[in-house]
Amino acid sequence: MRAAWTEQGGFVLSGTNITPLRTAQALLRQRAAAIETAQDGIAILNATGRVVYSNASYVSLFDVKPVTLLAREWTQPYADRDAWAAEMRQALEREGRDARLLTYVGANGEAAYHDVSLTAVEGIGVIVIARDATERVRSEEAQAALQAELEQAQRQEAVSQLAAGIAHDFNNLLSAINGSAMLISTDGSLPDAAKAHANRISAAGNRAARLVNRMLDLGSVSERALVDARAAVLEAGDLAQGLLHPGIDLRMRAGSAPLTLRGSSTEIVQIVTNLILDGQDAMLNGGEIEVSLREMRPAEDTLVDIGALKAGAHYARISVTDSGGGIPEAIWDRIFEPYFSTKGDRGTGMGLAMIAAIVSKANGALGVSSSPQTGTRVEIYLPIELGAMEEGDIDLGSASLKGALILVVDDEVHVAEVLAKMLERLGAEVAVVDDPDLALEAVEDDPGAWSAMVTDYDMPGMNGGTLSARVRASVPDLPIVMVTALARRLDDPNVAAGAVDAVFAKPAKIGQLSEKLAALIEARGKE
Repeated sequence: MRAAWTEQGGFVLSGTNITPLRTAQALLRQRAAAIETAQDGIAILNATGRVVYSNASYVSLFDVKPVTLLAREWTQPYADRDAWAAEMRQALEREGRDARLLTYVGANGEAAYHDVSLTAVEGIGVIVIARDATERVRSEEAQAALQAELEQAQRQEAVSQLAAGIAHDFNNLLSAINGSAMLISTDGSLPDAAKAHANRISAAGNRAARLVNRMLDLGSVSERALVDARAAVLEAGDLAQGLLHPGIDLRMRAGSAPLTLRGSSTEIVQIVTNLILDGQDAMLNGGEIEVSLREMRPAEDTLVDIGALKAGAHYARISVTDSGGGIPEAIWDRIFEPYFSTKGDRGTGMGLAMIAAIVSKANGALGVSSSPQTGTRVEIYLPIELGAMEEGDIDLGSASLKGALILVVDDEVHVAEVLAKMLERLGAEVAVVDDPDLALEAVEDDPGAWSAMVTDYDMPGMNGGTLSARVRASVPDLPIVMVTALARRLDDPNVAAGAVDAVFAKPAKIGQLSEKLAALIEARGKE
């Protein structure tokens, strides 16, 4: 209400209904309070893209003071602003809106991610709404990494299954080759020259068997046992040699004596082969790679990049050195980071990360040194556990099987016949059957006649596990030994439940096999 005197002495009263104004003011206050307390960050930009207003949530997205944002171009805090600023302006001019995921790097050097949407409002300017999307992005990255690992595991399993199938067939051939070579070499009527040729065939066959078993190790969980680190390192050198480019000189310095430790031969081969090939990638114009193996006892506790060395402890040190240009200083802190690679599509980024995981699992240690002048050296330290290695198979062994009647079951007749001839050399009488149903029938017809059964696993109709279980049910005390190319992969519940007394990998070492059979037969006779 308003009141005023007129010049003529009168009194004028006037009134205006301000309800709409008060309502509008209250509504504006409510909206301002809502904007100020909103969880989403909200900012208003002028025509030049500078911040003229920001609520508290918007400011909290950045580790700065509110006044730092005002009157500044709103894109300034973002690391990737230059990549999309022009596109953003074009989108606003064309459609009046735009939305993007932007990266903000805080004062602590850590990256945060913001979902940012922009809307042009006539008469006001551009409204920016920003949300912290860091947790979502991290979760998506983790899911993507897990998916990549799953796909890699599936590919590895497919390769593993293929390798197992090939290895099974190939080991059957090697069993016949190695067995025949051994029979020739032990034939006293042959000249020494012929025996020498047979020994070379046997040596090549044993080497082929080790390579085939390496295929069986693809994708499998390696067992930790007493292994010769020297043999594993030399095997890795042999495997890598065929993959090296011309101009790469590989030098192996592994000493002359076995070096025993508890671990996985497969993992040692994998580590050394990876490091040799990584060294090659660092020397595009050729160079030298040196692999050395030696024992060492640190004089004092020493921290290295992964793990620590204990004073007085006994280690096998595997060192792989290349003459390349070294590791760039800019990426030094990321060399053990999974999926980080400088090789583009040629690399997986899992080399040193995988090696570090293997070494840590073995309670070992790992150190890396590098410079442009000396190249890169990776040193692996594995704890040594002294102990006797299994003796290699020498000829037919010293066990006697005289008087034993042994049933040999294998669908590969030539494999079974070679094994039968070797057992006969040791005094046994051997019956060969290529059908597991016939073998079961032979045992059930005369349960007391047989001294032992030697069976393959992978056979048509009935596998060796089922055959062994059914034979065991008929003759509980009959010694049963399985010889199979799938020894490293066998998870048959019948085998695990004790249906067989021992499992040997093809091609089996006849000395070990005959000694086991002799011991089982002797123990049965004493019961």
